Amino acid sequence: MEPARSQGEFAFGGHLALVTGGTQGIGRAIAEMFATAGASVAVCARTGSDAALTAESLDALGTGTCVGLAADLAEPAMPERLFDEVTKQLGGLD
Repeated sequence: MEPARSQGEFAFGGHLALVTGGTQGIGRAIAEMFATAGASVAVCARTGSDAALTAESLDALGTGTCVGLAADLAEPAMPERLFDEVTKQLGGLD
């Protein structure tokens, strides 16, 4: 699958995005689109190593910063902890 190109309505330079389940399938395609369009992207997955490898490959696609985070969103406290970690690493979310 080829990622979307940064043009017109798909320009996200300077924006911050969080993609859950972003290491494969639709989530990966969405993360690639944001990264290619210039956004900084936090990718989360249950496996931290998968998230880190995905973030590393996303870094090569765009101009933003990409980080990989381990998060199991089945845990009730995880969404708040994930938001706090993304805010710490990227400075917030859009």
